[in-house]
Amino acid sequence: MLDTMRKKVGTWFIWMIMGMIALVFVFYAGVNNSGPSGQSGYVGEVNGDQITIPDYNRALQQRRKMAEQFGGGELQPGQKNPFEGLLVSQMLRGSGIPPQQAQRMSLEEAVFQELVTQKLRTQNSRDLALAASPAALVDEVKKMSVFQEGGQFDVIKYRKTLEANSLTADQFERMIADDLIAKNWDRFFTNVVHVSDAEIEQEYILQNDKRYISYVYITNDKVKKLIKVTPTDVKKYLADPTKMELVKNRFNTLKEFKYKGKKFEAVQNDIAGELITNDRHSDIDKLRDELAEKVKNIIKPGKGNQTADALLKPLEISVQTGKALTRSSDWVPGVGEVKELFKDAFTEPSSISKPDGGSPKIYKVSSGVIVAVMEKAEKADLSKLDESTRLKLIENLVRQKKSAIEGSWMKELRDTANLKQNDALLKSASTSRG
Repeated sequence: MLDTMRKKVGTWFIWMIMGMIALVFVFYAGVNNSGPSGQSGYVGEVNGDQITIPDYNRALQQRRKMAEQFGGGELQPGQKNPFEGLLVSQMLRGSGIPPQQAQRMSLEEAVFQELVTQKLRTQNSRDLALAASPAALVDEVKKMSVFQEGGQFDVIKYRKTLEANSLTADQFERMIADDLIAKNWDRFFTNVVHVSDAEIEQEYILQNDKRYISYVYITNDKVKKLIKVTPTDVKKYLADPTKMELVKNRFNTLKEFKYKGKKFEAVQNDIAGELITNDRHSDIDKLRDELAEKVKNIIKPGKGNQTADALLKPLEISVQTGKALTRSSDWVPGVGEVKELFKDAFTEPSSISKPDGGSPKIYKVSSGVIVAVMEKAEKADLSKLDESTRLKLIENLVRQKKSAIEGSWMKELRDTANLKQNDALLKSASTSRG
């Protein structure tokens, strides 16, 4: 999923999101500062410092708004926001939580952990002399345009804006103080990072040593098009009360989306056919593997794959050509992580390069298979490493190293902290849309 988002929006977008996430406070009129049914309390503690329900609700609604904004608007029940996984991943960068664990978290869990990180950062800032001074806090508030009238800070507008967002001056100024601490924290870790010339050259090679491939991605979902379900199969399926119940449940789940405006009787056969197809796992696997083997025998590097494309036409897919792989990632565009393919592509001589004596190869991935063959190798040329590229590489390396150092530091703080979580109130607050 994250690869899909990266492919769709690009690296620049991800860094923009990270910048937006760094903002602790965003005005959203009508944010509910209490728990469910006006309940007060706290959802957790960090070394005795409480994470209150109002703070959690406010942060959660901000993140939901962000997810809706970049994920295509407000979601209907049962819909999953494709942007949410990327948002969670970026929210927890430098939090000390392993990426694999962060990827499994819901937005609600991630918001709680983000607030834990914020508390630890604030507490540790005192030891690092990173806490915001009262004068810096006043300056930060006064220069915010939302509180200005005619270019000048307006106390009345300040109070009214906070009131409209159900905030006290105390709450808001605490948020701004936390935001200033986050900025000071960011500068602190940026300043301790050093990037050597050797690291810059290595990063250039990682990004510019390329292998171009031709490939076909055969997903299990596409192969389902080849499964034959007869009217007799459907009739028998619907005659089973247990199976009929499954059909009804699927209709009820999707009646406001896929089957909106349709009667159950009009679509029950189609639903049954889909469910029958989904159950035929061994048939799907067999057809997929047979097709992949056929493609492997006829796919060519680059253009001229009309024979393979004709074979793949019933699945509405074709041979993809000119796709560049780099050493900096194990992700194939539109497919995901395929480590074995990258290993084969960058090993010399390559087992999937025909000039090297290799041949096309089939690789298993979670949702199907990929058949690939190398077109050409393009080695990185360090003579083309100009100053503009060097500065971009330094910026990228600083981000990577800063994130690693910050994450390690935060992990140590987490490991030694006294963390408490009020599961009942956290679950209750998470399910309240306020």
